[in-house]
Amino acid sequence: MVIDASSAYGTTSALPDQETVPTDNILKGPIMAEGAHPSTHLPVDQEALWFLLWNTNKKAPDLVIAELAKEFSVDIIFLTEYSGCVNTLSLLVGQTVGQSYIVSSGMNKRFACLHRHPSIGLNEIYYHGRFSVRKLSLGTLPTLVCLVHGVDAMNNSLATRMSFAQEMMADLRRLSRENKVPSLVILGDFNLNPYDEAMNQFSVFNAMMSKGCISRGLRKVDGRQYDFFYNPMWSFLGDRNPGPPGTIYYQGKQGLYGWNMFDQVLLHHSLADRLIDIKILDSAGTMTLKGPRGRPNRTYSDHFPLYFSMEKML
Repeated sequence: MVIDASSAYGTTSALPDQETVPTDNILKGPIMAEGAHPSTHLPVDQEALWFLLWNTNKKAPDLVIAELAKEFSVDIIFLTEYSGCVNTLSLLVGQTVGQSYIVSSGMNKRFACLHRHPSIGLNEIYYHGRFSVRKLSLGTLPTLVCLVHGVDAMNNSLATRMSFAQEMMADLRRLSRENKVPSLVILGDFNLNPYDEAMNQFSVFNAMMSKGCISRGLRKVDGRQYDFFYNPMWSFLGDRNPGPPGTIYYQGKQGLYGWNMFDQVLLHHSLADRLIDIKILDSAGTMTLKGPRGRPNRTYSDHFPLYFSMEKML
């Protein structure tokens, strides 16, 4: 049974200073991927699962999603603020990839989830206005997946965003205990950067930048134990990486960084070694998702998508 704990944490607004390009650059139909790199990941088999994560900013870039699913052999698609018809999208993705995709339970205006392997589950067990918790089978390893959309940076201070995150983590720790599943993946648009206090604070995400930092598994504060999480998104900040310097460009009143890494994937320390690959995507086949200045093309979204893969427990 799904527990609904919806509450009003504010609404999102479009962020300023985002790029758009003429609509004649919109993807017209499925494109055969040129220069695709299947050698960079394992084939879809019993060894790995491939994920696509994207905040589509109240848009429905269905053809781009389908092309990405085909190019990267995506098993699971997580979408935030998707405005289209999920059933129509599942048909298009299935036709493009050549395999049926299932629409998971608990779809709403904030979250959508599609996958192509019935055995992995992904049934929603808890819903809040800004996060959805699902059970995922990584082979024989039961895992909880939390898809999150944190309160927006335009209308909420860092303190407010941290307060929301702290309440969410209290719920997730409780659900982990109740379901006897310590393994947890938290992913989505956090509206926080990896270096913000809420991401590192022991009572909130307790997420660290390297596997070495989480090697102890937990830290103790005043007699209480807090499990570490691994945040690989630290590695993508700035220019010294092969992809974009962030997932969204925003210079609003809550920060003047320019590029931000609001879209993140956090892995419970027990899952850190199961991460095979993770990337920020700025193209789909031959189609660029960037505007003229390298920022996300708002024709599709003001965010770049992420894809990542995880090893299964056989």
